[in-house]
Amino acid sequence: MRRFTETINQHTKYPDVVPVKGLVLIHLFNKVWRIGGIKIVDGKRHSIIYSPDDKEYHVWGKDVLSFYSNPDDPDGHYFNKPDPARVKIYILTSILDERSKWCFDLKSKPEAGKLVKVVYNNGTIKNITFSGEWESIEIPHNYHIGYEKEGSLSDIKVTPVCYRLS
Repeated sequence: MRRFTETINQHTKYPDVVPVKGLVLIHLFNKVWRIGGIKIVDGKRHSIIYSPDDKEYHVWGKDVLSFYSNPDDPDGHYFNKPDPARVKIYILTSILDERSKWCFDLKSKPEAGKLVKVVYNNGTIKNITFSGEWESIEIPHNYHIGYEKEGSLSDIKVTPVCYRLS
């Protein structure tokens, strides 16, 4: 059974996706992923990420809490929606690739002058030549639709979250 319906919107190059109530949309590589809310299953926190072809990825425990901006709030995460940027980072580093191939400790640095694939806090991926220090970058406000605050036309400053080990 399809979990969403698609209609063509002539103003964009992507189809509009109308999700089942409660699912949050994640736009990644011109495809739409979806994530459900937290459920308690056998005493453990659980959520499901749905791929564009409706394959289910079950996420448990601390990984589920990492999708929320305030995971220390024991009740608040049930009422808040997951942050699409955090879910996108999880999809990139744990579903589409092996987590062991990514370094989340930015105190550990690759050698200067090396080409490195970096994931930033809004889910942007960039190949950079590492200068020896991690640097924030600015991306155009329309580069990541929905990330900027409503009415904001300035560039967005993003910071590195992890990099791919070679």
